[in-house]
Amino acid sequence: MRPASFEYVRPPSTAEACRALADGGTALAGGQSLLPLLKLRAVRPALVVDLNRITELQGIGNGEATELAIGAMTRHQHVADDPVVASAVPLLAEAARRTGDMQVRARGTIGGNVCFADPRANMSTALVALGAVAVVERTAGSRQVPVAEMFSDTRVSALRPGELLTRLHVPLGAGADRGVYLEFAPQPNGVPIVNVAVVPGDGELAGPRIAVGGLLRTTCRATQVEKAVRLEGATSAAIRRGIEGLLADHEGYADPRGDTAYRARLASVLIGRGLERAARGPRTTEREV
Repeated sequence: MRPASFEYVRPPSTAEACRALADGGTALAGGQSLLPLLKLRAVRPALVVDLNRITELQGIGNGEATELAIGAMTRHQHVADDPVVASAVPLLAEAARRTGDMQVRARGTIGGNVCFADPRANMSTALVALGAVAVVERTAGSRQVPVAEMFSDTRVSALRPGELLTRLHVPLGAGADRGVYLEFAPQPNGVPIVNVAVVPGDGELAGPRIAVGGLLRTTCRATQVEKAVRLEGATSAAIRRGIEGLLADHEGYADPRGDTAYRARLASVLIGRGLERAARGPRTTEREV
């Protein structure tokens, strides 16, 4: 099908983009999620705001020694290939490498991945485990939102009308350079059924940070699992109890590829492997099967 008719603007700056979004526009980043929906007429925006001319939204910088700043329009392939990302936050580089095929990685953006709010999105899971913060701008100012709070529901972001995600701040240190990203997908670089990211604690008193995608209706920080592991150790029983607690507090996700119970079993196995590999130290790029 062809999209329904709409107006199209391509602003050169963040300020102009925010004004267009405040007028009811829908942001177009890499288009890997929006364009299929437009063709199916599942969404019918009156105005599409193309962000691809805004150079200030692109690129990776580490001007602050304690964090990386990643522009929302930075392509997945750029994240995967960046040597600073590979060294400082290897799990984010691995998540980017697992995102779609080469064509998707060449066009898709890290900001679009977050804003589409798919609970199985690779980059969102990695960013939540890393404790990343999103910078959101609008015509009246800006605010900072933890990436873990960017999702209201399945494919519903927490952005308010007229807001634009401009960059992501990723903290360095605190075990980020030893983090692990793992996923279970039916085929290489396909959409995972479940994915997990594990960042080991930096010191004896700090436990691991764990994020899970594909288990609940939104990507989440698995705080119940973290607590169980801190109290009981990284045993299979502790991880299972933590996941049970997570599902008791939140609605599980299911689709034709797997119900919530199946996803819980996958998450338990992947978290266990992630904790083991994060503690062991070597970085892994092997695909889970």
